[in-house]
Amino acid sequence: MTEEIANKKVRVAKAILLMKFPMIGLPCSKLKWSYNKAVPTACTDSVNVWYGDYFAEINQRQVNYVAGHEVLHVLNKHVFNTPKSFDHKLANIAQDYVINLPLNVLCEKYPEHFEMPEGALVDARFEGMDWFQVYRFLKADQDQEQNQDQDQGGDQQGGDQQGGDQQGEGNGKPSLSDMLEKMEDVGGCGTHCQPLDGEGKELSPAEKAKIEQECEILVQQATALAKSKGLGGAMLADFVETHKKTKVNWKRKFKQIVSSNKPNGRSTYERINRNTMSHRVKLPSK
Repeated sequence: MTEEIANKKVRVAKAILLMKFPMIGLPCSKLKWSYNKAVPTACTDSVNVWYGDYFAEINQRQVNYVAGHEVLHVLNKHVFNTPKSFDHKLANIAQDYVINLPLNVLCEKYPEHFEMPEGALVDARFEGMDWFQVYRFLKADQDQEQNQDQDQGGDQQGGDQQGGDQQGEGNGKPSLSDMLEKMEDVGGCGTHCQPLDGEGKELSPAEKAKIEQECEILVQQATALAKSKGLGGAMLADFVETHKKTKVNWKRKFKQIVSSNKPNGRSTYERINRNTMSHRVKLPSK
C-alpha cells in the first residue's frame, strides 16, 4: 500500500512539473523513477531516481519539491563535478543549500504546487554563491568546530550547564556537527551517487562522459522549452546555466604554483640554464 501511494505521487509530480515547469519537468519525465524501500528519501545517479516510503509520508506539494530537487542535482551535474577528494556528505549539504534557493522562489510564487519539506536546508547567506564556495564556507566552519571541541576537551561535560546536554546552536538550528552525524541526506530532499553498471561496478570514464553529454543535451532541450512555455522557466534556466559548470579555485591553484619552494626535480630561474644562455635564451635549471 505504501509503495502504491508513493508511486502515485511520483506520477502526479511528473505530470505537474512537465505541464507547468518544463525546465525541471522534461528531465523529470526522462529519468527512470523506481521505488526502493531501502532509500530513506530519494537518490539519483543522473540516470535513475530511487525513492522510498518517505514519498508516501509527505504531501504532494512536498513530493513535487523533492522531485525538482533531484532533477536540479542532475541538471547541475553534481554527480560528475563533485571531486572525489571532497567529503561527499558535506558536498551534498552545500549543493542542497544552493539548489533549494530557486525551489523556494517557486514555493513563494506557486504555493499550490510546491512546499518545502521540513528540515530542508535553506540559508539566505548563500544567495548568489556556487556550491563550491558554500562547501569551503562549511568546511571552514566544520574545522573550527572540531578545533574548538579539541581545545575544550571534557570541560563541557562538567561546569558549563548552559550548553550542557543541548545540541545545536542557540537559535534552535542544528549545528553542522549535528547534521553530519545524521544520515547521508541531511536536508531530507534527496542526494546523489555515482552511476554503476549492472554488476554494481563503477562506470568507465568514457561511459560517464556519455551520460554527462546526455545530461547536457537534456539541459539544452529543457532550457529551450522552459523559456518558451514554462512558468518561472527563465529563472530556472538561468540558474542551471550558471551553476552546472565546474568552478575552479584559481586562487588556490595559483598559490600552489607560486608558493612551491623549489621542490626536488623542479626547475628554477634562480640559476639560469647555461646551455641556452649562449643562444640568448633564458631557461631555468634544476
